[in-house]
Amino acid sequence: MAFIVTFWLGKYLFEPVEGTVPSYYFHQMTLLTWKSRSGELCFLLLPMIQRGRATHDFWSKWSAQCGISKLKTALSAVPKDQVVYWNDWPNKFTYPEDDVVREITDFAQTKGVRLEESPALR
Repeated sequence: MAFIVTFWLGKYLFEPVEGTVPSYYFHQMTLLTWKSRSGELCFLLLPMIQRGRATHDFWSKWSAQCGISKLKTALSAVPKDQVVYWNDWPNKFTYPEDDVVREITDFAQTKGVRLEESPALR
């Protein structure tokens, strides 16, 4: 029990709140994807400023949506000429198959959204 309380205190109460956040983090988006247990593509599309919390929080996947059609709908709502960084870090986030990546990237281009993959593993 003490471990859980200490972990929670360290995670949420003593998180750094000061620091310089690059201004472009407020204007850029990040896309994080993974496969659910059923094999469906799930995603988080959020402002870059919220990326750190999503990548480190154990419960971040709970607020996700699943399905390629829902991802396309979410990308359609992104303003034109917006950059969306598609990232596969940390390991709990992965890219789907190459044909799905191409489909989503092509769709984003038709909507005027620049979808950029992280070059880490591609």
